[in-house]
Amino acid sequence: MSTLGPPPDRPPKRIAEDRRMYLDDISARIRNGEREALLRTVGIQALWIVVIVAGAGVPLSEAVGAPGWVAPTLGFVVVVAAGVERVFARTTTAAAAQESLRRALAREQRAYSARVGVYADSSAFDRLVDRCERLIADYDRTMVQYAGSLARRSE
Repeated sequence: MSTLGPPPDRPPKRIAEDRRMYLDDISARIRNGEREALLRTVGIQALWIVVIVAGAGVPLSEAVGAPGWVAPTLGFVVVVAAGVERVFARTTTAAAAQESLRRALAREQRAYSARVGVYADSSAFDRLVDRCERLIADYDRTMVQYAGSLARRSE
């Protein structure tokens, strides 16, 4: 009995649709990771701009004779913005793991599309799924460990 071809209960058209759905899911993961990385970077940069401008405004407000409430308000803004940034910084491990996953999935997707390296033979799709699922499992394991470490720190 030959093992070539689709199983009798899954016609080739259905297999092609399943493969397309998997590839679409990997592409969506990559796009979402790019968007989240951009938002995270812009958010942290914006917070630091606020810290710098408000921090520089404290002595400036005193020098120009601004009302007495301006300097303490600017100081408050500095402390809050820096605190929010520290909360974001606590997620650095998660962000780095997510970025690593995104880059690895994109690398696998490019190699598969070009049919190079491990993807040069007829089992390319199976190899892609195996490698991507291994990357996703490693990411999931990292996130579970990270969540556990946060929970232990808060106890």
